Amino acid sequence: MSTKSLSKLLRRNFAAISRHGIRLSSTQAQKKNKNECSGGIFSEEHQQLRDSLRKIIDKEINPHVDQWEQEGQFPAKKVFKTLGNAGLLGVTKPTEYGGLGLDYTYSIALAEELGNINCGGVPMAIGVQTDMSTPALAKFGSDKMKREFLAPSIAGDVVSCIGVSEVGGGSDVASVKTTAVKSGGDYIINGGKMWITNGAQADWMCLLANTSEGPAHRNKSLICLPMNLPGRDFRLLSIGGGADEVMLSIICKYMNTLPLPPSKQK
Repeated sequence: MSTKSLSKLLRRNFAAISRHGIRLSSTQAQKKNKNECSGGIFSEEHQQLRDSLRKIIDKEINPHVDQWEQEGQFPAKKVFKTLGNAGLLGVTKPTEYGGLGLDYTYSIALAEELGNINCGGVPMAIGVQTDMSTPALAKFGSDKMKREFLAPSIAGDVVSCIGVSEVGGGSDVASVKTTAVKSGGDYIINGGKMWITNGAQADWMCLLANTSEGPAHRNKSLICLPMNLPGRDFRLLSIGGGADEVMLSIICKYMNTLPLPPSKQK
């Protein structure tokens, strides 16, 4: 069975699972009970998904890794489109935006399978698209924002990145200095980000910025920032692994923030 045909089969099966739950035969039920007793969480459906990804890895990724390493860049748009066509960039995302609507165990299964890629940069780049730049958008974004940024990310039509780390703050997220100040119907964004995986090829960035003068742990918002806006200054950092890491200086005007959930607005 071709990867495309398998993808269609998986989408139908997983859509049914999402709506109705998994209907098991007696043999499958025995296997499920055995797995549960031994602490296993993966079913035959998980394995189908893994097999679909493994075929892409063996055919479309691993044969080219050495060349990509020499070139210092992998073709993110091509790879992501292949994964998107197979339904692998939105397994936990809502079905109305092209996702499969499955639980997080399927993401864990895919993450394990990504370990079969013969480098570190490409699986990291994929993980940024599926589990760093898009989860908050899927949970808190408006329908308009989801259709503009989430749906094409799930389809593999665009590449996304996340802008959090800065010169003076990485894991200490509260210390970021980038600001987004509202001016009329826009936000004026001013700051800089570093170590942006996918940055040199990204179409949009999930950008963390200070949007108020409140306490450092409560004054921030995520902004869906198109990467084709004027005012950006890129500098490519020298780094191995196949994933583009860049330094980005930003002075631009844009309006598209993810609202802070009500529980965090106190």
